[in-house]
Amino acid sequence: MIMIMIMTMMIIMVMMIMMIMTMIMAMMIMIIIMMAMMIMTIEKQLIKKMLLVEHKYTVAETFSTYQIQVLVAMCNFYIRVGMYKEALEWYLNKFLNAYFPDTHADVLFTNLEQSLRELKAADNQVLKTYMEGILRKIGKCYKKLNEWDKALEYYHKACIWNEWKDIHAIDDYFECTFDLRAFDHCRNSLNKLVNNHPEACHNADYLYFFSRYCQEKGDYDEGLKHSIRAMQLVSSSHSDYATKFNQFLQTQIQDEQEQERAKATKKENENEQNNDKDIPHSKNDDHEDSKYSDSDSDRIIGENHKLSVYCGDNVQRALQHNLIICSKPIIHGSRIEYRMSPDAYHRRVVKMAQKAGFYPLSLFHAKKAIEYNDNLYNHSIYGDILALSTLVDISANIGERTKKNNMNTQLDLHRWDEARKEYEIGQKMDKYDSGIYSDFAHLHLMNGNSLEAQKCWDLSLEKDFYREDTLTLHRYAFFCHWLGNNAEALDIANYILSIAKHQTLTRWLKAIVLMDYTDDSTVEQIDENFCAFIQSPDMEMWLYFCADYLLFLLNVKKDLKEALKFVIHGIHAPAALNSFLKLRLKNLSDTVQQKYEQQSHENKKFKMSYFNKQLYTQPMDNAHLEPQALRHNEQESSMFVFVSTLAFLLTRTDQGKPLLGHACYNYGVLLFSNCAQRIEKDLSFPIDPRDRWSHYQCYAQFVFEQNPNDFNTAITYFKRGLQVREKAHLSHYFLSDIYWNCCKDITASLRHFEQCKYLLNDKNNWMHNQCKSLWDTISPFATKASQ
Repeated sequence: MIMIMIMTMMIIMVMMIMMIMTMIMAMMIMIIIMMAMMIMTIEKQLIKKMLLVEHKYTVAETFSTYQIQVLVAMCNFYIRVGMYKEALEWYLNKFLNAYFPDTHADVLFTNLEQSLRELKAADNQVLKTYMEGILRKIGKCYKKLNEWDKALEYYHKACIWNEWKDIHAIDDYFECTFDLRAFDHCRNSLNKLVNNHPEACHNADYLYFFSRYCQEKGDYDEGLKHSIRAMQLVSSSHSDYATKFNQFLQTQIQDEQEQERAKATKKENENEQNNDKDIPHSKNDDHEDSKYSDSDSDRIIGENHKLSVYCGDNVQRALQHNLIICSKPIIHGSRIEYRMSPDAYHRRVVKMAQKAGFYPLSLFHAKKAIEYNDNLYNHSIYGDILALSTLVDISANIGERTKKNNMNTQLDLHRWDEARKEYEIGQKMDKYDSGIYSDFAHLHLMNGNSLEAQKCWDLSLEKDFYREDTLTLHRYAFFCHWLGNNAEALDIANYILSIAKHQTLTRWLKAIVLMDYTDDSTVEQIDENFCAFIQSPDMEMWLYFCADYLLFLLNVKKDLKEALKFVIHGIHAPAALNSFLKLRLKNLSDTVQQKYEQQSHENKKFKMSYFNKQLYTQPMDNAHLEPQALRHNEQESSMFVFVSTLAFLLTRTDQGKPLLGHACYNYGVLLFSNCAQRIEKDLSFPIDPRDRWSHYQCYAQFVFEQNPNDFNTAITYFKRGLQVREKAHLSHYFLSDIYWNCCKDITASLRHFEQCKYLLNDKNNWMHNQCKSLWDTISPFATKASQ
């Protein structure tokens, strides 16, 4: 009886709690509805009052000060609430069309200025105050409405209106040109600025934007030089910066000289040991010296990313090079024009030094930026540089990887813990910022911790409620694709294109997502997205794109001839490529074309046993062979990924009926060998460990397809690839095949088969037919295992 009463009371309490919760939810819904109605009412009242004010001060064929203020206030209100079409209607129809119809014409914009001169003096001053802001906000409205060409037009007019003197208008304009990849438009504007204002050469703002222009084109050395020059101009009145920068450079040069002496001593000792053992050395004394190498020393290409590399062959020239600010005359501070905070110029040097691979220089200026302005943004940038730099000298680790043969030895070199601490400092400054959580996510992904990365991404997207940051969304879409979540990656890519249709970077991402998750898409649709990027490419990502495009042509389109045609004629084609990279790619294309035309049957194919034995030991006497890994930066990492993919392409030319003969095949093997030696001898290259996956995957597949008897080597490299990218369906497929057909290990084969089946969930995927036979064979055993 007591139990029944207790149960009855509990049921009654539960019902009461549910009723209370229902009432609370109903009240919350009512409050939200009432707030929405109040906002709509306030909006209607505000619009009504503004219309009355506008009508009150409207004068036939002219306007008043109050009317302009009402127009600007009204448009600001519409922009703030996201009603961009309404804002444009007020700006264009009620103001520009009514008073300055020439602003819509494509003829000279000076018509607007001429119309302004004809007005009364008082009204003239009002227009000068408001016109620039109006033009900029029209550009912003068009940008929000995904009309970027129109946005660029009005940003340009805003710059002309203020005679290129307002830093905010210039910033809007150049950012829009960079987003549209309008490099010619940008360069012409920079030239006009210098021609009209010769003093701009001593203007830190001009040098800042020219450096930004160089970054977009991938010309990092030139951009670094101009960014340091801008920093010198801004700090000309601060002797402390020049003194500390000189001390920093002197320290770097001393470190370089000590490393050179240590390496020379080490090489002499190795030569003596080799002479004692009487081991012959294969050396080609007739080859030309590489224009990329150091003629004064025999140091390994790629081990040095300090300042002396920028200064040529001799480290003694470092302080005399044009990069160094002390080689330029100090200009009197009264002649310097700059309108941004000094930390902005420091950040420009940080970015250019990072892109060029000079991480000590980048860290130096990142610290200076924090000294000027201790905020979240500067700490985040400092953390980014730490995440890419290394703790120890790279040359000290040569050969360690081959001795330990352990992927985890690489992780000890990076400064990820220091980067995480900087991110934590920034997070404490503003815990509601979404960008800092995406930085955490990127760091976890580099470290191979995808679970923590997912948690950070969830927090980042939660903070970015309106999802207007397309760069962050693009990074998240790539993260989803990397983990095999192609459905979500495709949804995000489509959303980005809906708000920023000019984003060809996202079109490329959409193409590689469709390759793995087609969703009834055709090969032509994938090719269309790739071609959209080719028409307006991002120069900083060009080599990564080339690698993906080759895989598409090879695996999906299955057109080997078109892939080779793209290598010979396409990889160096973009006019916006910087001259140095263009020359390297042209040399690579010429070599492939030479091999193609050679059709030599005298170059016999390497035997696999010989190749495997010589992969890490044969000397690299060809100094021009890519990848050269001249520096530890993003461009050299992308070159490594591209060359690994190119090697895979060339080695497939010998399958079945050879299209090219053995010359291309042998050159592909040589490229594979060079890539392998780079990462075996340099544990911190590429700077992002994920870039190693391309080499591991391509080389493992090459070994297995060319010599199935050497399946143990293939398994080793497939597993190394999975350590970098644990959810790579291609790696799981090949491991399942190898374990089933070669090792007869049913358990391991089923394990990788289930992973591949989980990731490859679209029957229209290009791999489906290739995998179907294996699936049909293994499926019965998978069913038995599940039972």
